[in-house]
Amino acid sequence: MSAEQPKPTERAGLQSVTEGEFAGWKILPRDTFEWNHCGPFYSRRLPDGSIECAFKVDARHRNGLGMAHGGVLMTFADHALFHFAQEHLRDAAGAVTATFNSEFLGAAREGDVVRATGEVTRAGRSLVFVRGMLTANGEPCLAFSAALKKVGRKG
Repeated sequence: MSAEQPKPTERAGLQSVTEGEFAGWKILPRDTFEWNHCGPFYSRRLPDGSIECAFKVDARHRNGLGMAHGGVLMTFADHALFHFAQEHLRDAAGAVTATFNSEFLGAAREGDVVRATGEVTRAGRSLVFVRGMLTANGEPCLAFSAALKKVGRKG
């Protein structure tokens, strides 16, 4: 007999999107910087079990050159980290970004859908290491890696 695989953890508070371009995706509405100034950011679990996140660049995301501001891309990448690491954070009351590294590889422009994919590279008792890639129109625009620090324990 094979052992039953544990059901993937879903972040608390996720709500399903039922209409529009991101129908079938989920959002995490909260009164946070990401939601109020950059979002909404969307996420979904792919058939292989991995998580993909996305958002659409609009006029408020542009810098003086008309491209998505680097701070917006880094904010989105930071948001995506927690989706990628959710399986490793379930025993913690929360987590914070302890380190964040990024390299700009290309541009995203108004109307582009920016997608984030990533993975946990190592998970310890208190730190979770994650890396990922943002793409716009299928082209890399930001590579990133981070360490997430677990805060408190559940229960």
